[in-house]
Amino acid sequence: MTVEAIIERILAESRRRAAGIEEEANDEAAALRRQAEKEGRRTHARACEEARREGMVIAGRILSVARMDARTAVNEARSAAIRDCIRRAEAQFPALAASPEYPAILGRLIAEGLRDLGGEEAVIAGREEDLPLIREVAREAAAVTAPDGEVPTGGAVLRSKGGDRRVNQTFEGRLQRMQRSVVMEVAARLFSEEEP
Repeated sequence: MTVEAIIERILAESRRRAAGIEEEANDEAAALRRQAEKEGRRTHARACEEARREGMVIAGRILSVARMDARTAVNEARSAAIRDCIRRAEAQFPALAASPEYPAILGRLIAEGLRDLGGEEAVIAGREEDLPLIREVAREAAAVTAPDGEVPTGGAVLRSKGGDRRVNQTFEGRLQRMQRSVVMEVAARLFSEEEP
């Protein structure tokens, strides 16, 4: 064998080995690429799932705040409607005090006030125009006087003769004492159909 044939053979063998190494390197690179793509898909899927969960948490918070804001708005609207009803009722006090039923109403208010004072002698204060009626209704009163403070639209204020106990039986005083139950009753009448 000649030197040229030996060199040709060595070159052919080198080319064959280089092609094998190149093929092996290409296979390894392809395997690494497939592995990287697979890992990339897993990482992407994890990131998407985490983003979805985080999005659901944020959406839940937003929805919760929106529900709370809606409830607050509904409650404020209901409160305004109830206050309006009570204002309208208060606006009817003068008409009630001028009605034919007022003497009987005043009589009941004074009788309840005297009972609340425990049957003691009482000083009864009322509107100037009600004083004759109060004297007639409460014959056992120690005294009947005009109010010493704000003039009520109707009713009377009873004080024990010693002045240590006071019962406010004016329309305004009774409404104030009954405010909670009045609010509850008005709310029940106005909004009972709305609740599920």
